[in-house]
Amino acid sequence: MGTLKQNWLFVGNERGGEKSAIIASLVATCKDNQVDFKAWLEDVLTRLGTTRHDDIDSLLPHNWTPARN
Repeated sequence: MGTLKQNWLFVGNERGGEKSAIIASLVATCKDNQVDFKAWLEDVLTRLGTTRHDDIDSLLPHNWTPARN
């Protein structure tokens, strides 16, 4: 298990580290709010382009309600 944790130290470059940190933060936020990360991400990515700027907070994991098909 120690090796897996150490792999996060080597993300290629600073931008890669920033992107990894953002993804890890989103995963942790979903977990803290009992939200399935994969379902949330798939739904948010399909709705992001059509969501009004004023309503963007509704896509955050703690506010998220899945879209109805």
